[in-house]
Amino acid sequence: MSYLPKDPNMLYSYINMKLRDEYESLEDFCAANDVEAEEILNALAAAGYSYDEKTRQFGNIRPAEIRPIDASHIGRYGEIYAAAFSGEPWNDPWKPEDAVIHVSEIVESKQSYGLEYVEDGKVVGFILGASMLFHYGRTFEINDLAVDPEWQGRGIAKALLEKCIADMKERGMVGLNLITGAEGFLPEFYEKYGFSREDRVILMGREL
Repeated sequence: MSYLPKDPNMLYSYINMKLRDEYESLEDFCAANDVEAEEILNALAAAGYSYDEKTRQFGNIRPAEIRPIDASHIGRYGEIYAAAFSGEPWNDPWKPEDAVIHVSEIVESKQSYGLEYVEDGKVVGFILGASMLFHYGRTFEINDLAVDPEWQGRGIAKALLEKCIADMKERGMVGLNLITGAEGFLPEFYEKYGFSREDRVILMGREL
């Protein structure tokens, strides 16, 4: 397996792609690539993946779950937030301990709401915000939507956002708001879910 990806999540994606596009079974893949099936099965099992002979694909041993925010997971949320926002497109130098405080302050709000995405028993993403009452009704502001960089690109942010939108509709919110980067892929991502740029308001700030 020396030429195959060492990272189990990358190996999972790589083999599933090969099985989908080029090979009829795991046995065919192993024979063509001179690798032992047992070696692949053990490596992926250790990362929480198992092989389904019917679909010819690897999948999670434990299905993914979207659950309400759990205050006991604040430390993990801080790790995810710091890692996600320290990378593209933000490149903000977050320290995990500061990110924990940031997340804690939102979670402790009386009107807070959040969801966590759990994959094979591990929290890999979350969405978090709070509602506020205005003269026209109560709105919800999404403060944070973050996914562990190692798990990005798998539809986790999409799943969290869709669940959040559905929950806010059930709770009678009249709208959802968020602040995001003006450039890059993020505005386009949110526009897919009905968000649009506000023309009547601007974000203002000053340094102290």
